[in-house]
Amino acid sequence: MRWVEGCRRDGYAVLKGAIPPAAMQALTAELDGALRRSYGESTGDQHHEQAVLTLGPDTPLLAQALEQPFLHAPAQRLYGDDVLGIAAYGTSHTGDTGWHADSPREHPQGVKFSIYVGPTRADSGALRVWPGSHRSPEHERARAFVQAGVPDADVPCVVLPSDPGDVVVFDLRLFHAALGGGGDRRVINAFYYRDPTTPEQERLVREQIVEDYQWLTDKNRGGRVFDPWWLANAGQNAVRARWIDRFDALGFFDGDAERSGRLDAAATPLPEDVAKRLEGAALGWSLVDGSVKTELLRARFASPEGDVLLLVRPTEDPHPAYARRGSLAVAYSTLDCRPLTGARLRVLDALVEAVAGAEDAIVAAIR
Repeated sequence: MRWVEGCRRDGYAVLKGAIPPAAMQALTAELDGALRRSYGESTGDQHHEQAVLTLGPDTPLLAQALEQPFLHAPAQRLYGDDVLGIAAYGTSHTGDTGWHADSPREHPQGVKFSIYVGPTRADSGALRVWPGSHRSPEHERARAFVQAGVPDADVPCVVLPSDPGDVVVFDLRLFHAALGGGGDRRVINAFYYRDPTTPEQERLVREQIVEDYQWLTDKNRGGRVFDPWWLANAGQNAVRARWIDRFDALGFFDGDAERSGRLDAAATPLPEDVAKRLEGAALGWSLVDGSVKTELLRARFASPEGDVLLLVRPTEDPHPAYARRGSLAVAYSTLDCRPLTGARLRVLDALVEAVAGAEDAIVAAIR
């Protein structure tokens, strides 16, 4: 199919009318119900997005979407019959979403499917993409361009307008954004990985899945990526059964007695001296939670304009870093993917110096 060739070359495609109207209405109703249960009738403000996990009994149609032909078949065309369905969730965005890539790594190779429940255009939150930025060296060029502070609207891109029933497909390494979204831009999301074939690829998949699931639970106010209802697979769906067996073999559930998908059982609380140092530097912010595990410290802060996640890794880690101090690289994440500015940036800079002051303790904790 021509869209497959285009997606591999450019990193994206739009499958027009892939979901019939009746099915689209049913999926939208489930998403709206899940958002109402989590957030009430309100929508997010300009600094937030709302997000809900959808692999549970409250959203049975969305929970089966990963296995359905309108998503699973295109994923197979890209990555083979053994492609792995990794997660599904729904979001409601308000305002702009800044330029970013969902993954900085060459492995695992993956693809995301986004289904906008309302029409989107260039001035109303349609996805914008940087063609070819899923591959090196264009990926590194795009990252440098975005990090140089170029205004979002001036980044070279292709706009992908969509209507209900369309499926927007893009590589996880592709740089993308959405501008002019206004309020309540609702999206159904699903993503897949190519099944790893070597021990090194399996290791990289395990590492990335830990971060993916922690990110999803952060976005979705906790909860389980893999709901026990989904894992029980009462309908004996053969595709889901194979995925669960493969997840077990890859160690996705290791250390998690409830097989929740969070994979945070191996994490331990922040060392007390590190937590105190970070709290002292984060003037005006409160430390919500934090943890350390091999090669990662994470600390989530509540700021007046929304949560900020601080991530500290060894300098050789492939993820992009905001700053490096000694043997540590410091990055951050916000739900709206917008860079920190003004007062929030000054707090981040203070946290970077706090990390530098606690380098020995952090290195010992994440070793």
